[in-house]
Amino acid sequence: MFKKLKAKLQHQGSSNDYPGSSGQTNDFQVKASTIQEALNQQGPSIPELSADGPSLANTEQCKQLLRITDKFRVQDIPVLNDHLYGEYKRTGDRKSYEDPYFARRAEMTAHALAAYVSSQPEQHINELQKHIDAICNEPCWVVPAHTRCKVDLFNAETGFALAQIVDVLRDKMDGNLVNRVYQEIDKRILTPYEQNGRNEEWFSAVNNWNGVVNSSVGSCFLLMPIDPKRAANGASQALEGLSHYINKGFGSDGATTEGVGYWQYGLSYLTAFLELLSTRTGGKVDLLTHPRLATIASSAAKLQLGPNKFAPFADADEEKMTFTPGFVSRISDRLGQPELKNLLALPQGGSFSQSTVAISKSALVFRDLAWWNGDMPPADTNIGDSVLPDTGITRMSIKSGSSPPLVVIAKAGHNGEEHNHCDVGSFVVHFADANYITDPGKGLYNKQYFDAKTRYQTMWPRSDGHSVPIPANKLQGVGEKFRGSISGVNQEGNGKSIDIDFAGAYEGCPDLSFLKRHISIQDENGRYVVYVQDTGSFTNQQPLRSQFMTFMDVNQENDKSVIINGPHQAMRMTVLEPESATLHIEDLSEESQKQKKPKPLRRIVADVREPSKDYCIKVKLEVQ
Repeated sequence: MFKKLKAKLQHQGSSNDYPGSSGQTNDFQVKASTIQEALNQQGPSIPELSADGPSLANTEQCKQLLRITDKFRVQDIPVLNDHLYGEYKRTGDRKSYEDPYFARRAEMTAHALAAYVSSQPEQHINELQKHIDAICNEPCWVVPAHTRCKVDLFNAETGFALAQIVDVLRDKMDGNLVNRVYQEIDKRILTPYEQNGRNEEWFSAVNNWNGVVNSSVGSCFLLMPIDPKRAANGASQALEGLSHYINKGFGSDGATTEGVGYWQYGLSYLTAFLELLSTRTGGKVDLLTHPRLATIASSAAKLQLGPNKFAPFADADEEKMTFTPGFVSRISDRLGQPELKNLLALPQGGSFSQSTVAISKSALVFRDLAWWNGDMPPADTNIGDSVLPDTGITRMSIKSGSSPPLVVIAKAGHNGEEHNHCDVGSFVVHFADANYITDPGKGLYNKQYFDAKTRYQTMWPRSDGHSVPIPANKLQGVGEKFRGSISGVNQEGNGKSIDIDFAGAYEGCPDLSFLKRHISIQDENGRYVVYVQDTGSFTNQQPLRSQFMTFMDVNQENDKSVIINGPHQAMRMTVLEPESATLHIEDLSEESQKQKKPKPLRRIVADVREPSKDYCIKVKLEVQ
């Protein structure tokens, strides 16, 4: 049965169809011929997984993974139909189709994991095969928001997930279904990739799409029972695309402007592919230790604010960030960066959890089982200073005695970034597991949000949704030319400071000749204090206000101070300069509800009553 399918797939990949048949060298310096010479398509694809799956059942990582996937081991398969698929076109809504789409795949993961580690897998295999059959019967694996592509993020992820599950559980599965899986992957992914992959916008893109799609498709080539030459050329083509990702998708400092969530998304699939390639070539093509990847890997830790908390700039998550433990453990070990495991730290009393979307990624979940030991490191309170000069992000912190550290992270950059928000000059004040002043993070993913013509019709990605000044009632412009610059951390008495110059970030504001933000943190007799001073200069008299965003409850104390109520302690914000300035609170509940946020965003505004040519608005935040 497998021989017939293999012959069919070999025929589809004739020598004239190989885009990589010229043996060209990509930036990883690996020719397709080199891969083919070393390629061994036999043996386990993840060597760390025992051939005896049940022997892993009592390991800590397996217990954790079984716990978080238990709710997905159900018999009812979520419904997908044409009506749900058309909802995006009708209304712009993505969730109507994507929620059951990912739930199907999370359930497939849950049954596959249980089938692998169970000593009596028959029931799990039965349910797994029902889910696989349903997924194979889906008319399209490309989600409605991505129909411009023949192969998209989730089409590629689905193929990798199915190929990985079959590789691990093939001996327990029905042979006809295994054949069906291989045929669907070839038809929906491999052949379109060979024929048109280089023409897809994601192939040489500088964002997470490149990392996820090329890595997933490259992995499918290495997992499928196809001619070695075809497999090698497919892997080589994937590396060609990925060279753009690692060279241009991250700054020279290794960071991505997309946010730490997308850092993980692209790199986790890249790591899976590179390790699979190393396994399939007996270690002769081992690319995970590429020097560029070490720099990229180290950047995420420089965005950490505390356990589960990372800088929420651009379309990052504001509330919390959960990492894939297998991926983090693997790059930490292979790149010799043990500090990366701090990314997995949980707040005190927290427990490991994953979203439906994360669990839907079967190929990564099996690598959690293989590469993670089940440990979650204790919360690390040693958050130091860091600078990402190319990306334009600086972090500074102070710590006094047994108190948690006070951390401030700020960004300059520009307003033409991937997953862009107009947030030049924005900053976050983090203390005791909470963001007291924040950046609001990603908005609701829908058609409007990802359409350049309509994205900035909502406040969320505009500068009035961020902790930045509003000079002359003008907002920041959209595009790379609207930018700022940020200094590194400077010592300042008993504290530290950073400076941001960002007059050039504003559009339609010719009167603005100068705008600078000075942020300092101080330990004043054991009490943490943050000072924010915005200095502006105009050629004509203009109004200026500075605004500060928070998801915390805020109470107005008087016209010059407010109390920001955190989960453990409060902060008082006071406007110090000028004498005429006042503070007031603006409730953004309606906009927050539109963005499906669990808590309302609030805007604290420092207003100056009289227009002027020169300004200095200064506020103080003090931990109570």
